[in-house]
Amino acid sequence: MKSEQYRTSDWTHPEVLPLAKFKCPSCFGLGFPRETLNLQKGLPCTCVLKAVFRICFKKYENIKNSEYRGPSKQGWDIVAFNTSRRVYGFKDQEFLADFISITRRTLNEIEFRIFSSYYLNNIDYQQLCIRHRLSKGNFFHLVYRIQMKLGQAFRSTKPYPIYPVDEYFSPTPLQHISLRRGKNIKIS
Repeated sequence: MKSEQYRTSDWTHPEVLPLAKFKCPSCFGLGFPRETLNLQKGLPCTCVLKAVFRICFKKYENIKNSEYRGPSKQGWDIVAFNTSRRVYGFKDQEFLADFISITRRTLNEIEFRIFSSYYLNNIDYQQLCIRHRLSKGNFFHLVYRIQMKLGQAFRSTKPYPIYPVDEYFSPTPLQHISLRRGKNIKIS
């Protein structure tokens, strides 16, 4: 089952607290639902997953809307730390491609059609309700479920998640930098 593969990623309280909605009735702004507050590992509240989706989607829209203004960010990425081998890449286009590919992998067919119509093509929800024969309430429940699924997927995709966005666009991984062969320095 697809949802089981995302349960393995651990969320920490400092990660979820800034994303939690202050007036959330489920977590009271703490980031974890009341049922899992005493557990050290668990899935965050739905408000946190929706916030992760909104951050990634806002970055997607910013990149998509800025394409006509000029070339995207280009840069050299270090492939292996113990060598001087580098790869030239277009980070903006890579982010767009990763966003869409994670979305396609995570959502089923009807969810992806609604996602692409509602978010990517900006079709009004009333037209989509008529087209898919859904009530307004069922349509928005489906939209919220899509946001939660994608928020979890964007953060827990292995080996390179697209959330946090700043780590995705950093030139080197933030965990280790190797100065000489065999010597790693941990960045904290």
